[in-house]
This record gives sequence, structure tokens and C-alpha cells, in this order.
Amino acid sequence: MSTRVNISSSGTIENLLNLGFTPQDALHELIDNSLDAKATRIRIHFRTSDQTLTLADNGRGMNKTELAEALCINNTKPASDSIGLRGLGLKAGHAMLSKLTQMTHIFSRKAGDDVYEVEANWPESIRANMWSPTPHSISARHLHLWTDASLHPDHGTVAVIPMPHTVMTALLKDNAVPLLSEIGRTYELSLIHI
Repeated sequence: MSTRVNISSSGTIENLLNLGFTPQDALHELIDNSLDAKATRIRIHFRTSDQTLTLADNGRGMNKTELAEALCINNTKPASDSIGLRGLGLKAGHAMLSKLTQMTHIFSRKAGDDVYEVEANWPESIRANMWSPTPHSISARHLHLWTDASLHPDHGTVAVIPMPHTVMTALLKDNAVPLLSEIGRTYELSLIHI
């Protein structure tokens, strides 16, 4: 005998904000994702004119299937992964930093594959009670976001996240994240995997 369970997509999405993440935690989750992808460079850029954070890495990137899996709510990873065991970093990071009020964009390319993009329309997903961001080949209108931000033309990931002013302020106040203590500049981390 099977039992049917109804799950609220909008409730699940809104609960991403109740994980106890601070904006700093959310940014660290996104950096952890870059580290998981074996990135040796991560660039974080705050653009104050439109309150946007862009995070780019030169990691191995994701193909269309992997990008869809990364955005699946309640997706889990094999226990062999050391970071991000719950599979929440990408979704929770974007949800917390955008406060679910903006559409966020993720672009990714795995070596030998096309660049794929996903538009996560948080407000519409909550309104429609449906979460179904679908990766597709990068659109001509968004190609500049990839080419301007990517750290390697053949692989990597770029996240573009519009943020409410309060979130950007929280990230930068009191040097809570010393690396990001100056607004409007690009910061680059060089990371070496030993």
C-alpha cells in the first residue's frame, strides 16, 4: 500500500531562509562549492550600482545534467564528498543572498561541453508553488555575463546574484568578511590544492 504525500515547493523554498545561514555563511557555501569543483581561482565581485554579487571560478564546471541535479531541492550527495553533504549550498546560498526577491543566474561549462545557464526565478517559484529551474544552452542575451566573468573559457561556473541592500551591507559591515571589506572592487582568491 502506497501513501501519497503532498510537498509544498514554495514552503520548501522559503524554508531555505530558515536554515540559520547568515549572508556570510551563504557566501562561504558558494565558495565551498567552488572548492568541491577543484577551483584554483575564485573571483568575487560586488557591483554597487545594481547590488549584484558575481562569483566565478575555474573549477571543473557542470554539464546540463549535473546543473539540473545541483538545483534539485532535497538532492543529496554521496557520503564520499567532504563538503556540501546535504546538497544545499548552491540553492541555500542563492536563496539567502537574494532573499528570494530576485531572479538569480548560474552559468556553467564542463570541458568539452557547451555553456549552460539556469535562471532561478525565486519569486515566481514561490507564487506558483513550483520549483523547476531547467538548464539550457546559454542565451545570446546572457552570453556577455559568461564571457565577462568566467575565469577559464573552457570550464568553470559563474553565479550572478542580485541582492537586497541589507544583505550586501551585512556581508561588508564591520569587516565580517575581511576579504570582501571594500565595496565595488573585484577580489580574487588563488587557491592551491595539495
